[in-house]
This record gives sequence, C-alpha cells and structure tokens, in this order.
Amino acid sequence: MKYYLISMLFILAFSSCNQKIEIPKEQSIETTQKHTLIKFNDTLVPVNKQEDTCTCKENNKGFRFIPERYFGPLSDDYDTLSNEEILNTKTITFVAFDTIPLKFAEFKNVETIILRRIDWQEIIGLDLFPKLKNIKFWGKTVNLSNNPKWLKNIEIIHAEKSRFNGLKSFNQLPNLRELKFAFSGFDLFPTDFGNLQCLNHFETGAHQGKIDLSKIDLKNMPCLNYVKFHSWSKNLMGVPKNLDHIKYHSVHHANLTEEERKKY
Repeated sequence: MKYYLISMLFILAFSSCNQKIEIPKEQSIETTQKHTLIKFNDTLVPVNKQEDTCTCKENNKGFRFIPERYFGPLSDDYDTLSNEEILNTKTITFVAFDTIPLKFAEFKNVETIILRRIDWQEIIGLDLFPKLKNIKFWGKTVNLSNNPKWLKNIEIIHAEKSRFNGLKSFNQLPNLRELKFAFSGFDLFPTDFGNLQCLNHFETGAHQGKIDLSKIDLKNMPCLNYVKFHSWSKNLMGVPKNLDHIKYHSVHHANLTEEERKKY
C-alpha cells in the first residue's frame, strides 16, 4: 500500500510538470496621442510611444565621399571615356581648377562632387550638374552671397579647412540633411538654423567663426538626431535651447560654465 501511494504521488507530480502554462497573449493594440496601449486579456497596458514626426526620406545613411573619376593636374582621363562611362559616372573629384569647363555638362548623372584646392570663390560651373546633391570642400573660401542655384538641391555638405561667406539664410538649403565641418565655418552663422526641417546630422569640430548657441532652438527640428558644436577657443557662446531633445548631442567650447561643462 505504501509503495502504491508513493507511485500515485509520483505520477501526479509528473503530470503537473507537463501541463502547459498559459501566458496572456497580446490581443490588440490601440494608440493614443501620448501612449501605445497594448491589450493583455482585458487589461490595457500603456507603453511609452516614441515620437517620430520626420517626414523627410532617409536616403543618405552610411554615405561616403568616394570618387569614381578624378580630374586634375596629375590625372585627366576625360578623352578616354566612352559615352556610357560618362553617363554612368555619379562621383567626381576636381583638383586645382579655376572653373569647371563646359564640357563636363556631359556628366548628366553626377550626384557627388569633391572640390580640392579650387582657385576661385564663386564656384563657377556647379550648375552644370542638375542632379548634384552631395558636395565636399577641401581648403577654400566659398562665396554664397549670390545664392547659386545648385544650393537648393544639396543634401550633404562636408568641409575641411574651408570658410563659407554670404549665406544669408538656411532657407537657401531646404534639402540639407547632413552638414559636417572640420576646421571650417561661416563668416556669419544664419539665425534660422531651426528652418532646416530635414537636417539629420550637424557636426562642427574646431569651428571657425562665431555662433551664439543660446539663440538656437532645436525643439522643432523633427529629423535631427545628432548635433555637435565643438571649439577650443572662445568663438562659441552658450548652449542651444532644447538640446536634451536630441538623441546624440555634444557641446564643448571655452565659454561654457562649469555646470554646462559637466552636463554636456
């Protein structure tokens, strides 16, 4: 009898271990302005909803300036290119030109241009490229006071040791998505930075030129998720408003207070 009871207990214990444990499954999802409500059985559970109001299409993720063609004093293979090669070219580096010759209008599909040691300020010739949207400057002064036509299509600007003069408003760059400066800057930083509604990435290191950052408000910039203002001199002042709204942010300059320095 004793052994029979032990056997029965063992069988019952084994059976209970093999029973399925039912876990409440997600049945439906409802959305409010502030939360996403996930319904488990008959209970609505609020979950924080991440705001994403950016309506600009993300098309420059992982972009790199890698030239396919190089035209300059050391190499110029223009005369050896077939018509097909010309039409398939999307990236060109120009070195030490005083202007871009009209013959380059044949490169109708060029989207990216790198300018190195260009010996003029007006940048004559960029309007030859109707699809131009990415541009990189190396070591030059760029005069934008005449609001050249090519500016309105630009999505990415990188600059190293370059200076931009005469940009009156960021409205001249309505499609700008990424701007990276290294030892570069504007003669006068436009006050309407917040108008860059498609801007995703702004970075300036060792900035050249003065900016009062306290006059910049980042609150209504729906696409911006990376911002960096860095300088090792006293040409930057203050901290942008609503900086904490930006996912990745960094501010460093000689005019920061001790409290700001610890925070940013």
